[in-house]
Amino acid sequence: MEQPVKRQFRRPSPAFVIAIFALVVAASGTAFALASQNGDTLITQRTLSGDRLRLNTVTGSEVANLAWNGVILQTGWVSGSRVPKAAVDVEGIVHLRGVATAKAPTTATIGVVPKADAPTSTIVLTARNNKGATVGIVVQSNGSIVVQAALSPNMVVSLDGITYAR
Repeated sequence: MEQPVKRQFRRPSPAFVIAIFALVVAASGTAFALASQNGDTLITQRTLSGDRLRLNTVTGSEVANLAWNGVILQTGWVSGSRVPKAAVDVEGIVHLRGVATAKAPTTATIGVVPKADAPTSTIVLTARNNKGATVGIVVQSNGSIVVQAALSPNMVVSLDGITYAR
């Protein structure tokens, strides 16, 4: 009768053991890091400025704790569906909101933000009017908000979503 062949197992080399260990650690390390973080803790609260966010990704409830100050409208400009206001967050970013309507515009200056909300230098931004067109908005260092477009009666300019650093 034939004897069964006895198999001999060789011990793995130290390099092979270390390579297997490194592979297991590398594969589980990523999974552990992803499992230990959830979407609410990936970004520390109040660390993103307005220009780092996509349009309509932050709702009013996220900025509800801001102290909103009224924008002083100039002659010929009236509040639209929302009163124009400005607020500064903890990072020094100024947020504008509201709608201004040119009833009998005598000046391109829509209004003036409070002195504390004025930028240190002139800033050129964009906004939308009631026709859906993009219009230039200049916020001057004295706080004046100036529209750069042909003025016409009943022109509506939305300040919603405009942000800038002081």
